[in-house]
Amino acid sequence: MKIEERLYQACDTCQFAKLFVSEKKAKEFASIAGTPKYFENGGTRWWTATNGKIRVTAFLKEGAPHEDI
Repeated sequence: MKIEERLYQACDTCQFAKLFVSEKKAKEFASIAGTPKYFENGGTRWWTATNGKIRVTAFLKEGAPHEDI
């Protein structure tokens, strides 16, 4: 069994992240797990989606405009 499979089976949650990406790339990356949702908090902006125990999150680079795409 591959290490990825062993880790996935043994964990409670599994998270993947990308940092400092454009809005388009962030939404595309989060879409790998499902329908992405947009969030903002304290100047930090990100797209995220979940699928079972997998969470995929992409944080937008500073200054990237938010477009509801």
